[in-house]
Amino acid sequence: MRLFDGNQSKYCYSLTNSLVEAGAFFLVRVGIWGGVTPPYTPKDSDGIFRFKMIVDATEWRNVNATYGSTDRWTFDMYTRAQRNSIDFCLARITSDGDAPFLSTLELRPLPSTLTATMAMNFTNGIANCLGHNDYGVPADSDVSFTRYNFDALDRIWISRKASATDEVNTTTLAIDVSQRDELPSRILQTTLMGGPYISRRYSNLEPEPEPNSAHIAEFYFAEIDPAVTVPGQRTFNIYANEELKNIEGEIDVLQAWEQILLMDIPWFLLLTQRVKLPSISLPLPLLFTHLSLWLSRSSK
Repeated sequence: MRLFDGNQSKYCYSLTNSLVEAGAFFLVRVGIWGGVTPPYTPKDSDGIFRFKMIVDATEWRNVNATYGSTDRWTFDMYTRAQRNSIDFCLARITSDGDAPFLSTLELRPLPSTLTATMAMNFTNGIANCLGHNDYGVPADSDVSFTRYNFDALDRIWISRKASATDEVNTTTLAIDVSQRDELPSRILQTTLMGGPYISRRYSNLEPEPEPNSAHIAEFYFAEIDPAVTVPGQRTFNIYANEELKNIEGEIDVLQAWEQILLMDIPWFLLLTQRVKLPSISLPLPLLFTHLSLWLSRSSK
């Protein structure tokens, strides 16, 4: 780890190479690992280090790292370069707060055609990744996460393994991965199934810090049942906090691989987000392949 324990208000890296130019998109990935015996103790009595990360003058997120923990925290965000360099900074929460530290810092180029990067064209800001969730992973699978080389963009896909009562559908056939988001076939080959609804709760989401910030949910559905051959055989709705989100009509899996929804609920109601997908096309149950969550923030 590198510890920044001087008297400066913040400590910055200026990231640049031949690919960094105004308008180009990048993944910024930070690894935080204090280890069992970090070189100093937290200021607060609860044993948690607290500091913040900033990218090009936009506050990305706060870091809370437990003293003596062997856990490694990895944080991802997408940003669009404003010039031929990207400034990544660490800062204390207060003038006498904990000194920040980090273990790894990565910068990776991204296509401009991804759902998240295209959304950033409208916000002119950053997209804080709150997790890529891979659903339908069999309970007995030894896979805990998927990343490179299965995913050329090295996204970290967390395997949400099915419980003993969940039903999954899997295939070994290659799935068309020519979609805009370049999903790895391995993610689409397993699907969580259920009915009359599937519900998942996402806790501890960051509140929307500004009026023009928004939570974005990116759903993908892969129809891998050969019995489904025509539109209308498997359709359903999506609700978040009991509010219907697909207001333009029911989602038909065979026709729509993806569904991008803005979770534009006031931040004080979004501390816990509940996603529910009730089936409206019985007897075929609904299915759910993956969900990525983002917090889009405008640049300062």
